Amino acid sequence: MSVPPVGVRFVRLYDRDNGKTVGLKLGEELHVILPESSPNPTTWPPVLYTQVILRFVQMYFTPDPGNSQVGTRTLAFCTLKSGQAKVKLTTTGHTTWECTANVK
Repeated sequence: MSVPPVGVRFVRLYDRDNGKTVGLKLGEELHVILPESSPNPTTWPPVLYTQVILRFVQMYFTPDPGNSQVGTRTLAFCTLKSGQAKVKLTTTGHTTWECTANVK
């Protein structure tokens, strides 16, 4: 599993947080952690996000112990400037997950 550099604060959102709004400060990261049934890097691509306010940093798969075909996909974004950002992710099966980030 990857983590932000030492000293960088981050907020985690999960599948259950779909549709929520989160507050972030400049310099913090947003980590969206969603279930995935295979280690396919295109299963949860970041299809829409406010690029002026957030920057996509990385995406990685973490397998569950004992079954490497099931696990979670983490997508990390860092804040660039103050404002409201939307993030919308859609699987290849058309499942949508989204959130709003208020950056101050």
